[in-house]
Amino acid sequence: MAIKFYMTPGSCSTGIHILLEELELPFEVTIVNLPRGDHLKPDYLAINPKASIPTLVRNDGSALTEFQAIAWWLARSHPKAKLLPGDADGEARVIETMDYAVGTIHGQGYTRIFTTDQFTPNVADHEAVQARGREIVEQGFAILNDALAGRDYVADDFSIADAALSVLAAKKNLRVVIAPRLFGAGAGRTAGIGRLDLRTALGGVLAQEQDRVAEAWEEWPRDGGPEVVTKRAPSAAEWKALRFAWRVCAHVKSNTVIFTADDRTLAVGAGQMSRVDAVNVARMKAESGTVQLAGSVAASDAFFPFRDGLDAVVAAGATAVIQPGGSVRDADVIAAADEHGIAMVFTRRRHFRH
Repeated sequence: MAIKFYMTPGSCSTGIHILLEELELPFEVTIVNLPRGDHLKPDYLAINPKASIPTLVRNDGSALTEFQAIAWWLARSHPKAKLLPGDADGEARVIETMDYAVGTIHGQGYTRIFTTDQFTPNVADHEAVQARGREIVEQGFAILNDALAGRDYVADDFSIADAALSVLAAKKNLRVVIAPRLFGAGAGRTAGIGRLDLRTALGGVLAQEQDRVAEAWEEWPRDGGPEVVTKRAPSAAEWKALRFAWRVCAHVKSNTVIFTADDRTLAVGAGQMSRVDAVNVARMKAESGTVQLAGSVAASDAFFPFRDGLDAVVAAGATAVIQPGGSVRDADVIAAADEHGIAMVFTRRRHFRH
């Protein structure tokens, strides 16, 4: 059973959505329209009798409510993501900041501004209630701005508190826009169109489903994953790097060849007419930045039509390659890879971005 996430766009529940995406978990999204009263309907009350959002129905079918509890559970259930500091004081500071952002700034400030009826049924009192809400928000921003003291994160790295602060803008006159595409039927890792890329063409607009690189959601190697086509299979370290490279490559302007390690991009050759040119551009970028490509892996968003592109990749220093495959000369390219002693895998999936 996939995780089910109940949220309202633009509310504090957006922070939990960010955490789910950060953790790369498969989940289904259900929009709870508060103004329409969805939270008071029997079906939702059966899941969350508090009639609040967010709600997270976990894999075992149990429901967890309240932002702070859900965020903490996600962090503790996935320790490798390091969404909580490792020491008690650091964890306490993160929870302190998260609770203040959600409970006070949002719970006491924004709710007064945007859902004034919750505080008074008297329309004549609305202005005063909203004014108090603005005071709470302004004071909260000032306190958190001082606490952050110019740092990018509450702790040493991104944490559950930073997800809660996702709507915080330290700069004056900055507006945060919540993009509707995050909340469609296909948001998260579910079937259906939920995220659209728009392109103008000849006076019209092309709407296409966003490329979410579904084949790389889970770790490699695995059944149904990329096919090893060479005599040598990738090492465990190379598999990790190839998966990283493929996810990055899919979002680079076609046609492209990129070089990566297992946790960072080393060089990008984007938007070229030939594979060889793409490799040469990437090598030029690496050399200008004194980046070493020896021992890297390479990803090509399209197949190698000739072996010269593969030869260029090996000459640059790559020890493993990932590509879609599908060329009429695949056998020649595979033979070249075996000749060089490198590992190569086919995804059987083309990524195209213009």
